[in-house]
Amino acid sequence: MSVSLPVALALLAIVVAAFALLAVLAVYARLRQAERVIADLTFGSDRRSLPESLRPGPGVPASVLLTLDGECPTCHELARAAAASDWSGLRVVRLFSSAAARDRHAATPGLETVVDPDTWAAVYEGYTPTVTVVDAAGTTVHRRFVYADNDMTALLAEARDRGRGLAGQVATLEAS
Repeated sequence: MSVSLPVALALLAIVVAAFALLAVLAVYARLRQAERVIADLTFGSDRRSLPESLRPGPGVPASVLLTLDGECPTCHELARAAAASDWSGLRVVRLFSSAAARDRHAATPGLETVVDPDTWAAVYEGYTPTVTVVDAAGTTVHRRFVYADNDMTALLAEARDRGRGLAGQVATLEAS
């Protein structure tokens, strides 16, 4: 069986395209991984103290802050997913820069809402939405930038687990 030159070239082009696609996907995966590592290094060690109004109350290990905007569809999706999640034992705050931004969002029972431009600016990192976990000292211990292709349930579960993991620190702080 012989293969004509045009067919052989077409098959070769398909193989090259498949390898190119795999290379692009590999680079994309590495960039996302690098972004996570850089975010952990940059924001995980962020030692600035956030405003007292965002800190968890007595006996609560952490506040989970959802920095939201009124125009962003991903912000709406994140708020809906957060409202459907179990946050027992944590303080969860939807943070908006303006009443107009808040009014564009549906009500989310079980989630506290703060509308304050100064407080929003203290948390805002140039992108919305973000999920930030703050300990009792007001230190950012976890932050994730949220993208439309993120698994919102898994991302929120990670923040919830990080916040609940601080429970031992609360007991230590309250004992001292």
